[in-house]
Amino acid sequence: MSPSSSKHFILLTASIFALGFCESRAVTADNGLVAVSSDSPSVRGILAVGDDFAVFRDTASAQAPASLTVIGIGDMKVETPKVVPLSGKKPIQIRAKDVRTWEDPWIGKAVPIHIDIEQDTVYVPYGDSATTLNLTDDSTWWRWDVIWSSEPAGISGRGPSITIPDNLRQGHYTVTAAFSENPDWNDTCNVEVIRIEVSPKNLQGCVRCLEDVSITTQNCYSPGGIEWVVLPSDDISGPSITEEGCLSLDDSIGGYYFVRAISKDLSQCQDSLSLTIFSVSDMDVNIVERLEAIGERPSVELDNGYLDGLIESGGVLVSASQRFVDVVIRFEPPKMESREHFQVVQFVKGEARHADGSALTGVHQYGSDGCDWVFPDWRIDSYDSDPAAVIVSYDDANTWIYSDCPVVSPFRDGTKASLTFRTATFCATTVPKTCNATTTIDSVPIKSVFWRFSATGKAQETGQIEILH
Repeated sequence: MSPSSSKHFILLTASIFALGFCESRAVTADNGLVAVSSDSPSVRGILAVGDDFAVFRDTASAQAPASLTVIGIGDMKVETPKVVPLSGKKPIQIRAKDVRTWEDPWIGKAVPIHIDIEQDTVYVPYGDSATTLNLTDDSTWWRWDVIWSSEPAGISGRGPSITIPDNLRQGHYTVTAAFSENPDWNDTCNVEVIRIEVSPKNLQGCVRCLEDVSITTQNCYSPGGIEWVVLPSDDISGPSITEEGCLSLDDSIGGYYFVRAISKDLSQCQDSLSLTIFSVSDMDVNIVERLEAIGERPSVELDNGYLDGLIESGGVLVSASQRFVDVVIRFEPPKMESREHFQVVQFVKGEARHADGSALTGVHQYGSDGCDWVFPDWRIDSYDSDPAAVIVSYDDANTWIYSDCPVVSPFRDGTKASLTFRTATFCATTVPKTCNATTTIDSVPIKSVFWRFSATGKAQETGQIEILH
């Protein structure tokens, strides 16, 4: 109900008894006045409309100046003009006679018309067919119709109440209840058809591929806005959603979530989606303690994860060093789909040189026979053209183990190696399919760990080279 639009009107109906016939008519407004007339010049008048009163005035023509000089309201006769208070729903009976003849009495009824919609603003769920609009109890229109309509069209009906149909589109409707005899006598209210619909229904990825993702609410309508609820809500490191539907994530999170969009106008209007966030929960570097013989090297006990030995090279014994490292990577949630979402790429930086400044050579870099161990900037460390590291084992559904054993040789007296390795886990969508010596990866890794390879060759009196780590 719009307070400023609620109006009180007067409808005057007449029953004319003259010359043996009866005439009944409803009359309409003209510039705020309700007029009544008959075929007899002695029965004419105007009923003026005020806020809560009506004034009946004689409007007889010059040919019949005194044709209506007495008005009876109920059983009371009064002189004109007379202020008639209007209250209640019952019509007021008006009787008048031609004072010259006191014959052919004119009998009419003045009815207060009050159109007032009970509701001011109604929030209706999309597709609902149980919401009604109705006039207030003190609304009066006597026996005539009240016609309902809306802008835009879609809501209509007749009578003191209507039911809002279930085929409306979401959005705002202005509803009008108008008196059938004069549409200017009306009241209005607002109907808001609320709809919450989100897309997609399933969303999954890591923090990298989801960082620019928004939840679509293009079919939604809720003028008061949407409240976003993420369950489980007790996870303080879980995702959050901005009011515009944008995901706000953190590197540490991972798991299954349930996101609900709820109308702030009508909480029963809501929609939801499932959200799976893949995350690297932990990465550890382990120095592997094991025996192993490589090439011509003897099997010896490892010292701090290094396997040092001698290689026959052109009849000359030279020293080599190899460090065994396992990088353990754990994922959340602990499902196969989590680890399939990521790839491991290793980078190397640093150098290995002999005392004369010449560089040591690594084996099978990018599928080649070797390359110098001189890397002033981070460079992808791969044995072939695929930058992704080879995962050697899976402990369980959520754990990878990447093993590496870089071979640095030959060590001579004064040879020094100082290399730093960075093993990083990336969203698989950000890793190129092939690489070479100049390939870089622009995306930020999910997690990284660093480990070093440092060694110095020192000649012994026996002629052998001792490798110091």
